[in-house]
Amino acid sequence: MSKENTATAEKTKENKKVYRKMVSQFGIQGIEFDSAQDYLGVMMHDEEFTLEDFKKRVYFCALSKLIIKDSSAEEVWNSCRPYTAAECIKKFSNNESRLSVAFKYIGPDKALEQLKGELVSEQKLVKKQKKLALQNPDIKSLMSRHNKERLPADAFKKEDVEYEDVYKLFKIPKETYHKVGMTRMDIDTYVVECICPSKGDHFFLYVPAHEVEQCRTAFGAIAWTMKKPDGSSMTIEEWKSIEEEQ
Repeated sequence: MSKENTATAEKTKENKKVYRKMVSQFGIQGIEFDSAQDYLGVMMHDEEFTLEDFKKRVYFCALSKLIIKDSSAEEVWNSCRPYTAAECIKKFSNNESRLSVAFKYIGPDKALEQLKGELVSEQKLVKKQKKLALQNPDIKSLMSRHNKERLPADAFKKEDVEYEDVYKLFKIPKETYHKVGMTRMDIDTYVVECICPSKGDHFFLYVPAHEVEQCRTAFGAIAWTMKKPDGSSMTIEEWKSIEEEQ
C-alpha cells in the first residue's frame, strides 16, 4: 500500500465514530428484558417496587421511552400484571438467564408450586472449607471493617467449616405447558435446582432426563450441565471430584 493510501486509511480510522450500544433501563440484575411488559411481569413480584420506581427508569433513559412509545408510564403499569411461572417459561424458555431471574422474583417454592413440579430426587453434597476466624471471639463485637485489617496475622486462626450444597430435580408435567398454550410440549420436562449455600440464591437448569439416564438423579443432572473441554458432559464422579476440591 502506498504512503498516500496508508495515510488516507489512518485518517478514515481516526474519523470513524464509535457508538456505544444503547441499553434500556429494563434490566434486572444485569439481565436485559425486551419490553416493559416483560420487565414489569417480573418486577411486579417485588412488593417494594412501585410505579414511581418504574417512572424513574423510563424518564431517565431515552431508549426506554422509545420502547414504550406514546404510552405513559402509568398506562403501561396499569396494563401489566405479574407473570405466572408458566408464563415465564413460555416467554423465556430460550433464555436461561431471564428465566432464572424471573423464578428468583416469583420465589422458587411458589414457582414450582404453580408449575405442579414433582420432586424426583434431592441430594446433598457436604463440603469443608478452611476459613479465617478470630483467636478470641470476644473481640468481634468491637471490630469494624476498618480495624479488622489492622489486626496482626496471629489474631486469626484457620478452622474447618462444614456446609451443604443442595440439589433438587423436579419433573414438570406437560399439562402445565398446555394450559398456557405451549401445545408443542408433548413430554414432561425436568429442572434441576441448585441452591447457593452462601447467598441462598436458587438456580434452575433444564435437563433431558427423558433421554439421558444420568439426568434422572439430582447429582447426575447437575453434573450433566457441566461441560469438559471437549464439549462432553461430566460424569457424577468427575463433577464430585472438582466440587470437593473447592
